[in-house]
Amino acid sequence: MNRPVGVVVIAILYWLGAFWLLLLGAVLAIGSTIFGASMTGIPPIISGLGVAGGIFMLAFGAALGFIGYGLMTLREWARMTVTVLAVVGIVFGVLGGIGIFGRLIRVAMNVVIVWYLTQPKIKAVFR
Repeated sequence: MNRPVGVVVIAILYWLGAFWLLLLGAVLAIGSTIFGASMTGIPPIISGLGVAGGIFMLAFGAALGFIGYGLMTLREWARMTVTVLAVVGIVFGVLGGIGIFGRLIRVAMNVVIVWYLTQPKIKAVFR
């Protein structure tokens, strides 16, 4: 069965997010390790927090990449995961964040994703 264009677009957005998180996570983890080893007088907890943050970003980036793969292979679990994450994004977008314009765009994108992925024709292509 052919993939709907909207599903491909959402999967690509997830892969782009995964790429950036993997890149930033690697830079943060490696940079914090190098920074912590080369600086004297800096508490080890500072570099440890940077490494932990980098590892968290790497894990989340890998998860986003896996979800993007699930969308491209039309897996029902991926559709449900993206729907739940979009609803969470709507809630956090409404509750607050930096700048009204960014929040409005985030909420609008997530509303469109939830609407699109819950359409009967789109739900039918997932297995």
